[in-house]
Amino acid sequence: MGRVDAALGYVVPFYFLEAAILGAVALWLSTFLSVPLAWFLSLLVCLLGNVKVSLYGSLMGQPQPPWNKAAISVLYALLPDLASFNFGDALVHHLVIPNGTLAQTAAYAACYVWGALFLACYSFARREL
Repeated sequence: MGRVDAALGYVVPFYFLEAAILGAVALWLSTFLSVPLAWFLSLLVCLLGNVKVSLYGSLMGQPQPPWNKAAISVLYALLPDLASFNFGDALVHHLVIPNGTLAQTAAYAACYVWGALFLACYSFARREL
């Protein structure tokens, strides 16, 4: 008979933190963009956030003009690193994730959500109703 792995208790909440980041970014985008554009950009943030590190490494490894490298670096700094919330491999292979890594990832999510919600409140307050 199968049993539930205890590591599932700390893996699942990090998927919720990832969803909270995406929700906060989508909320911020919806305060100043149309619904279809906010939806599309939210989906783009989700996709790029999950492949951020590998995409950055491959783009910066190729010869680029200086302005292109600067734009890539700015996008790298602004996009959330959603791949850091995927602890599914550790769950499947029974790897131990240090508590410091879990705390740092949770703090990153809290700061990113707070920042996106702050921007959403700021841009909504400046909007004429």
